[in-house]
Amino acid sequence: MHPADRFLRRWWEGVTSWLRDEDRREWLVGLCLLTLLLVSFVSRSGFPWDRGDWVSWAQHIQKHGLAHAYDSGANYPPVWLFVLDLYARLCPTPQAVADYIPFMKLVALGFDVLIVVVVSWFLAGAGVARRRSLWLLANPAFIYISLMWGQVDSVFTAFLVLALWSAVRGAPVWGSVCITLALLTKLQAVILVPGLAVLLLWPVRRQPRRIAAAVVASLGTALAVLAPFILAGTLGQVVEVFRSAVGFHPVVSKGAYGFWNLLLPGEDLGALDDAGGALGVSYKSMGLALCGVHYLVALAAMLRAWREKPPPGGEGERLARVCSALALMVMAFFLFATEMHERYLYPAIPLLGLAAGLTGWWGSYLWLSAGFFLNLEHVLGATLFARLVRALPPWSIAAVVMGGFWVVLFGLWRGGDPSAARWVRRGERTARGLCWASVIVVVLATLGGMTVARRAGFHLTFVKPQLLEGYVKLTELPILAQEGAPNALRVNEGWAGGALRTGHVDFGFGFGTHAPSAVSFRVPPEATVLQTVVGVADSAAGCKVADVLFRVIDGRSRVLAETGVLTAESPPVILRVRLRGVTEVSLQTLEGRNGRDCDHAVWGEPVFFVVPGL
Repeated sequence: MHPADRFLRRWWEGVTSWLRDEDRREWLVGLCLLTLLLVSFVSRSGFPWDRGDWVSWAQHIQKHGLAHAYDSGANYPPVWLFVLDLYARLCPTPQAVADYIPFMKLVALGFDVLIVVVVSWFLAGAGVARRRSLWLLANPAFIYISLMWGQVDSVFTAFLVLALWSAVRGAPVWGSVCITLALLTKLQAVILVPGLAVLLLWPVRRQPRRIAAAVVASLGTALAVLAPFILAGTLGQVVEVFRSAVGFHPVVSKGAYGFWNLLLPGEDLGALDDAGGALGVSYKSMGLALCGVHYLVALAAMLRAWREKPPPGGEGERLARVCSALALMVMAFFLFATEMHERYLYPAIPLLGLAAGLTGWWGSYLWLSAGFFLNLEHVLGATLFARLVRALPPWSIAAVVMGGFWVVLFGLWRGGDPSAARWVRRGERTARGLCWASVIVVVLATLGGMTVARRAGFHLTFVKPQLLEGYVKLTELPILAQEGAPNALRVNEGWAGGALRTGHVDFGFGFGTHAPSAVSFRVPPEATVLQTVVGVADSAAGCKVADVLFRVIDGRSRVLAETGVLTAESPPVILRVRLRGVTEVSLQTLEGRNGRDCDHAVWGEPVFFVVPGL
């Protein structure tokens, strides 16, 4: 028999033998069906800035080569640029790069599927049905980033999960390769590197040759990935990307809803410099301290579980505790550190999903998934639930995520071995004390933050609507007609000067005016909705007689929307007006019941949406 025929025959016999198991067949069928279903929902939607980056970077690589990718302004480590390089080679023209960029979602979705496959290996090794891993792929919070957002967090997370699999299998060399690839994909993978390194190297701590082999494998992997940049003399650009990653967005939060939303519920955290703070301590330092304490508690819990010898049949329980501890590290990073993006909680989802699959207790997994989905949807608004979710203030979503964090934290340190050494029992008591201290600190910080915000005049239930794409600013359109005093309308500033601000919320563009006044615009033919935020300007906050009524009318003087009388203490109001059949709108600012004194008004971020179906 020809060697090729012999190989194919053995391969086919192996496949048929593997499929004789009913659990494997059910899992494979479910995996294929779910994957096909998700692929069928891939669309052109996504986060516009990320999508624009992929296009510009890939077009630059297509023209100048991979080694010069960082000349385009790319700020990602090299592994994802290799993917963009392959994509650029498949596209015949720069226009094709832009046209087919939604297919990059399939790459990220493929790594989601890979994570599910690896989780099924863990479950099968513990004697648990593989089909439990499919609950990951059916979880909207798990596939949201790849399918809706169009980001690539699944890529580095897949490498981290493979590193965990290597640790369980006693393969530190392969584990170190996976960790290196994760770091060269996204630097945020660093949060799990200490924990995974301990899991990989602890069993071989007295075997220097195996440790050396793991280090050499890691260095070799890094050298292979960086080779194109080394040969082209652009390695310095790669180093600069890693160096500048910390502090790239020096603000308290870039969309992650966590501890800071509870401590500072009325602040715009995306515009608040994390170098600021209180009592001489910066927000950044406070965040790192809180993150560090919780990280050490999680690391201690992981070591506690990894070192103990489980009873017969208890390996799954031990691995579940290890996974929960790793997930807790990710959650501490997300909740307490500054500069966090909304996506950074993603690695915790498959880790808690694996823990839930091993133990059958799905509470913390579902809880955290709900909080993560709400956070993502609040920022992107990619589903039919966007309007409902965005009506929730960010601090309420942060409370959900924080609650899930505590559930995992206390679950790791419940109970204890009464026969353990005294120092072990003392350490367990200290850890449980830190758990309760965490609750007390966060609750007191929340109560204090809410109290201060209310006294300062913040409206904690108001949520400023987000603008992503598909709109035309009214401030950039020609004014059709204007009524009122000659100086009654200011563009992109308050009527009394300074920023456009109402209810302690700043607006990047809009109109500052004084009642009575009106300004009219022609409605673009493709416009479907007019949206704006209105309220009495903060410049009138100290005036008790300030009251204004806001009204939107069409060209035939029909009232399309009206607020009623608002005072300086009223929260801002969001106006959304459907424009079917409307060709002209007028924004009217009218006197309230107390005359026109102090009637400073704000039309914040008025836009015509031009996206069909809004």
